[in-house]
Amino acid sequence: MLWGKSILICPNALSNEQAALSQPKTTDAVEVLKKWRQHLTPSGGIWLLTAKRGQPGYVDQRELITAGQQAEVVDNKICSVSPTVSAMRFVIRKKDRRA
Repeated sequence: MLWGKSILICPNALSNEQAALSQPKTTDAVEVLKKWRQHLTPSGGIWLLTAKRGQPGYVDQRELITAGQQAEVVDNKICSVSPTVSAMRFVIRKKDRRA
């Protein structure tokens, strides 16, 4: 699945406890989520920032949910960041977390 260049990744609670914001080099949501998943602490999350419906670069959130499942993460929060941007948080399923 491809997504627009307007999507940003903002992981929180990474293994080094630092937040990062980046524009992915790839437009494959599954690949990007898999890459960031390996850096998460068990209770960490990956925030995907996307354009809202009606904005240039909009990505249907149902496609992101499917991409998350393929990357072995699950969405657990959605929020509005601004009038034009929304965010979806992906986490490792509890049953898949390291102790």
